[in-house]
Amino acid sequence: MAQFALVFLALASFFYYGLCAVLVSPRSSVLYFWPLLGAYFLLCAFFPLVRPLLLLPLLIFLFLFLLFCAFSLLEKRAPFHPPDVILVLGVRSDSTVPDRVFRGRVDLAKKALLRYPEAVCILSGGRVFGETDSEARLLYKALEKEGFGKKCFLLEEKSRTTKENFLLSFPLFPKGCSHALILTSRYHCFRASVTAHSTLPPCSLSFQGASAPIYFLPHLYLREFITFSVDLLQGNVSIHQLFRRFL
Repeated sequence: MAQFALVFLALASFFYYGLCAVLVSPRSSVLYFWPLLGAYFLLCAFFPLVRPLLLLPLLIFLFLFLLFCAFSLLEKRAPFHPPDVILVLGVRSDSTVPDRVFRGRVDLAKKALLRYPEAVCILSGGRVFGETDSEARLLYKALEKEGFGKKCFLLEEKSRTTKENFLLSFPLFPKGCSHALILTSRYHCFRASVTAHSTLPPCSLSFQGASAPIYFLPHLYLREFITFSVDLLQGNVSIHQLFRRFL
C-alpha cells in the first residue's frame, strides 16, 4: 500500500512538472524540483529498506514548507491608510512566469492609481536574466497603454531581487510621506512584507496582492519558500521582523 502511494505521488510530481513546462515554460525558476521530487518518491517506493532514511528529509522539508504557508496565512495586516506613495513591484516577463501574473499587477496598479490619483507612483524592477527591458519599464508601458501616460511615474530600474526593490525604492519616497501602498501578487505578499520591514522603511506600509493562475500556485509558493529560506540564511530578512508580525 505504501509503495502504491509513493508511486502515485511520483507520477503526480512528473505530471505537474509536464503541465507547468507546457503551459508556462520548462525554464521556470526551480521547476526542476518537481521531477527531482518524483524521482525521490520512486526511490522511497522501490528501496523499502532505506525508506525511513529517505523519507525523513522530505518530512522535515514538508514541515518547514507548511510552517511557511501558515505564517503567510496568519500574517497580521497593517491598518490601511490613504497612501502618499504607491510602489508597484515588477515581475519577470521572459515567459517563465504566466502572463496573468504581470497583468494582475498592472490591473491592481490601475485601480490604485484611479483611487489615489495624488499619490506618487514608483515602478520598481530591473532586468533579470533574458529580459529585453526592465520590469519597471514594462510596467510603465502597460500602464501607458491603459491611459495613464500623463501620470508622472518614478522608475527604479536597477533592482534584481525583492530586497533590492526596497533598498533602491525607499530613497525615492518623498520627504514627509507617512504611508505607502505596496502592490505585488498575493503569493509574494508575505515575503515582500517581511523583507520590506527588514529594510528600515521610511514610513508605514500596507500590502495588496493580485491573483495568479491557480494551477501554477503550488510552484509559486514553493519558489517563495525556497527564496525566503535563502534570504533568511543570507540575512536579507530579519528573524526579529519575521516573528514580530505574529506577536
